Amino acid sequence: QREGNTPVPGCVGDGVKDYDYCIDPRSLEPNDLRDYGVDPSIFDSPLGLCSGDCDTNDDCGPGLMCFQREGNTPVPGCVGDGVKDYDYCIDPQNLGPNELRDYGANPSVPLGLCSGDCDTSDDCDEDLVCFQRGGLTPVPGCVGDGVKDYDYCIDPQSLS
Repeated sequence: QREGNTPVPGCVGDGVKDYDYCIDPRSLEPNDLRDYGVDPSIFDSPLGLCSGDCDTNDDCGPGLMCFQREGNTPVPGCVGDGVKDYDYCIDPQNLGPNELRDYGANPSVPLGLCSGDCDTSDDCDEDLVCFQRGGLTPVPGCVGDGVKDYDYCIDPQSLS
């Protein structure tokens, strides 16, 4: 899937603006963004690294997380713009230490530092608290915008 005259991997020429082309997936570099449409669940296997559109971590393969983004926010550890507003599976180790991490609206595990969406401090690892916010209010001690209206686990000392 492409927008405009985005280069087509393994092909020569511009092609027709906004047209999609069949390619040999072996022509993609390992970290190129791959787009499988808004409903990747039609495939039998979870999405791999730098693949989307995912909605939750369950859409991604083992050890990967669904990186939620708005517009054409760069995807950590991946190359290319991808499709506007698509979310992609990433290796969470590609995020900076205090970069906001999004695990969906109902995460099933205790959340670490700068991770969300939490509802109460019980959703967070020990010694962390759930920072409630509206919109894209900055999250103390963390980097990035995160997802609008998501709440994140923080170190309570970052509030002082």
